[in-house]
Amino acid sequence: MATIAHYTAYKPRPFTREERETTTILFGGLTWKHERLVQGALHNLNYKAEPLPNISRADLDAGKEMIDVGACCPTIFTTGNLVNFLKSEVAARSQQEVVNKYVFLTAGACGPCRFGQYNRYHRLILDELGYQDVPVYAPDQDGNFYRELNIVNGNFPRLGWWGICGIDLLEKRLREVRPYEKNPGDAEKVYWEFVHKVCDAVTAKRFPDKELREAKEAFRRVPVNPIGGRPIIGVVGEIYVRSNRFSNENMVKKLEALGAEVRMPTIGEWIYYTNFCNKRKTWERGQIGDYFRTITSDFFQRRDEKKMENIINGDMRSGHEPPVKEIIERAAPYLHDSFEGEAVLSIGKSLEYIAHGCHGIVNAMPFTCMPGTVVNAILKRLRENNSNIPYLHMVYEGAEDTNANTRMEAFVHQAREFMERKDAASSVQPGKSNKGKEAHV
Repeated sequence: MATIAHYTAYKPRPFTREERETTTILFGGLTWKHERLVQGALHNLNYKAEPLPNISRADLDAGKEMIDVGACCPTIFTTGNLVNFLKSEVAARSQQEVVNKYVFLTAGACGPCRFGQYNRYHRLILDELGYQDVPVYAPDQDGNFYRELNIVNGNFPRLGWWGICGIDLLEKRLREVRPYEKNPGDAEKVYWEFVHKVCDAVTAKRFPDKELREAKEAFRRVPVNPIGGRPIIGVVGEIYVRSNRFSNENMVKKLEALGAEVRMPTIGEWIYYTNFCNKRKTWERGQIGDYFRTITSDFFQRRDEKKMENIINGDMRSGHEPPVKEIIERAAPYLHDSFEGEAVLSIGKSLEYIAHGCHGIVNAMPFTCMPGTVVNAILKRLRENNSNIPYLHMVYEGAEDTNANTRMEAFVHQAREFMERKDAASSVQPGKSNKGKEAHV
C-alpha cells in the first residue's frame, strides 16, 4: 500500500558568519538603483554581494522556456535572469565552483499575489538544472519579516531603508523636473549622479543628508520651461511592473513624451504596508517579540524618512507621501483591507491622486495578475464616482503591444480634456480658489 508523504516547505541551510569571505549573496528582482544600494549596505556589513544583471530580452526568452505559460511576467523575468546568470558563470568556471560560491536572496510573501511563490519556482528550476546546493533565502513578509531578515546580520534593514528613501525622493524630483526641462537629459544626469552618491553614502554607513541637499540644489539649477499645463497622471499597479523600465516598456517616459506629468507610488510605501500587516498579524498570533520588533523598525523608518523629506521640503510639488493607514482607509468603501496585497494600495492611492488634483489614472499590471484584475474591475466604479476621470489599464507580458502607444496617446488626450474641463469649472465658481491645490500638484 502506498504511503502518503506530507508536504514540507523548503528550508535552506543556515548562512553562517564563516561563509562571508567565500560566499557571494546573489539577489535581484528590483530596479538597478535599489539593487545597487542593497549591494552597498551588504558590503558595509562585510558580506560579498552581487546583483543580477539588468533584465534583458534573453532573460524573458529563457524564463518562458522554464515557467508555466500562465505565470505573470515578473516570475518569468526573474527566473530567466537568475538562470542565465548562473549559466554564464558555469561557462567561465566549473559548476561546482558556482554552487560553492553563491547563495540567492529574494523575498517571500503570503496573500493573493503569486509573488510569494517566486522563490518556490526558483528552487524547482535550480534543482532541475543541477543547482540543488545553491540555497534560496526568502524572508517572509507575513509577520516575521524583520526576524527572518536576520539571516543577514548587522544593521542591514536600517541601511537599506536609508537608500530606499533617498532614491524615492530623487525619483520624485526627476519626474517633476524632466517633463519641463529645456535641454533633454539634464534632469536624468542630475538624477543618476545623486543615485550613485546616495548609494555610496549607504555603503559608507552614512545618512545621505549631504547628498540630498546637494541634489536639491542641482535640480533647481536645471533650466526648465514654465511649470504646469500638463495633465497629471497617477500610476498604480503591481510594484515590479510599474517600477522596472524594461518590464513596462518605459511607460513613464512614453507618457511624458505625449505631454503628461507622472506621479508614482514609492518603494517605501510597500515597506510601510508590510509593517502595517505585520503588526496586525503578530498581535493576533500573540507573537509579542515580532510585534514590538516591527513597531521599532517602523518608528525609526518614519523618523529617517521625515528627516529626508525636510531636506527636500518646499521643492516637492507632488507633496509628501500619506501614511499607509490613510491610503487603506480611502480604499475601504471599495475594498476591505483583509484582502491584502497591492490591490488595496492601488485603490487607495488612486483616490489619493484624485483628491490631490490628478487628471488620469493608469493601472499597470502583469498579464494574468489576479490583484491587478480586481483593481481594474473596481476602477470602473471608482471612475464613475469621480467625475468619470480617465483611466488606462495597461497589461504587460513581455511581448511588446503594438497598440500600446495608440492607447496611451488617446488616454493623455482624454486626461488633457478632463484637466481643461476641471479648470474651466473651477474658474466660474465665485469665491473659489485653486491656490492650495496648485501648490500640492
